[in-house]
Amino acid sequence: MSLDQNAIAFAMLADGIPIVYEGQEQHYSGGSTPNNREAIWTSGYNTSSTLYKVIASLNHVRNQAIYVSPNYLTYLAYPIYSDSSTIVMRKGYAGNQVIGVFTNQGANGASHTLTLRSTGFTAGEQVIEILSCTIVTVDSNSNLGVAMGKGLPKVFYPLSSATGSGICGY
Repeated sequence: MSLDQNAIAFAMLADGIPIVYEGQEQHYSGGSTPNNREAIWTSGYNTSSTLYKVIASLNHVRNQAIYVSPNYLTYLAYPIYSDSSTIVMRKGYAGNQVIGVFTNQGANGASHTLTLRSTGFTAGEQVIEILSCTIVTVDSNSNLGVAMGKGLPKVFYPLSSATGSGICGY
């Protein structure tokens, strides 16, 4: 499931119009005809499934970033960090940027901390990780410490831009 979350998060936060397969939020498996067109109503429209919640959270932050600054759409995402299993993308101008951390480690991915530079966040700034609703404070060198584990993606947004939006209850 963690690899699916990473793939969805990457697609939702990349440049352009996000594409989500009907039933992807229910974790349908697809397959050959006719299984590649599973009936959505058989899921009961489960709005508490993991992938439904991930897509809803990603869509919420994307919509908020566009609402705060329509030029978010024309800002081209670019990598600010990569290694053999992780890529970190930034999209948006300072104060309204979304930082996405994506990994291919899968559910058995080891716990570790990434120290990210060039995020555009400032020293002491509070940012919210929107998939866990965790507040993180940027260190005195403007570095963002990201606790990774279980192969899950992480998505950060300035708390000041999220306030009043309903993202994670803010």
